[in-house]
Amino acid sequence: QRSQLEQLLRFAHERTPYYKKRLAPLFGKGGSIDWSQWPRIPILTRVNVKANGSEMMSIGTPDGHGFARSMASSGTTGMPVAVHSTDLMSVAGALAFERACRWYGYQNGDRICVALNTPQIESLDRETWAVGDEVTGGLGGNLSSHRLGVSQSWPPELILSHMMQHGSVCFSGNSTTLEDLAEAQLAKDLGIQIKFMVGKSMALTERARTLVRRAFKSNAFSVYSSMEAHKIAHECPASGGFHVNSELVVVEIVDHE
Repeated sequence: QRSQLEQLLRFAHERTPYYKKRLAPLFGKGGSIDWSQWPRIPILTRVNVKANGSEMMSIGTPDGHGFARSMASSGTTGMPVAVHSTDLMSVAGALAFERACRWYGYQNGDRICVALNTPQIESLDRETWAVGDEVTGGLGGNLSSHRLGVSQSWPPELILSHMMQHGSVCFSGNSTTLEDLAEAQLAKDLGIQIKFMVGKSMALTERARTLVRRAFKSNAFSVYSSMEAHKIAHECPASGGFHVNSELVVVEIVDHE
């Protein structure tokens, strides 16, 4: 992690106006990094990102990272921000997600249904919508080429029907959607087989876990992620704690929240 972090810091310091000033205390005259100064670097806040977005854009991208695309966070904290992510980050995030799913029974060829809240899904005809990367924007790994995109706003019966029609045996959506699907299955047994469900975008409630077990005889697990940092951690099937994707992020606990 230290080696990866050093590469990131050097690139940000050299190629980004905002971080050239912010990271200055870390760099000595010879360009060496003084890690004892790390605590002096202020914690980056959403207010900082909102106010300094243009200065935080780097001049180019590191070799091998591919194309950079602009995205907006969901705004769950009340302050959505615009961020940029590269092809390499998308690939790494997809592979981290696939690793988590394998711990819960995912196998090559399994199709996972992903509930999305995006205009491109909302506008699709419900009978002719596409399957795979064309809809989800997934890159990398076996799982991303077997993803099924549905709208989070569709009725739960319709989502379950599409899953059965296209052979999807896994589902990823927010806790509320998981509860709605489980309740629809309990109200009218559709005979759908589900290996596991993934809770994202919000805390996975105990009610959702219980309903998924009752309705589908399977487990639900939680993924912790953000638009800015991608896949941060996923729930452990053995302990209930979270495994950090240490290849992608360095997690620091900064306060009790």
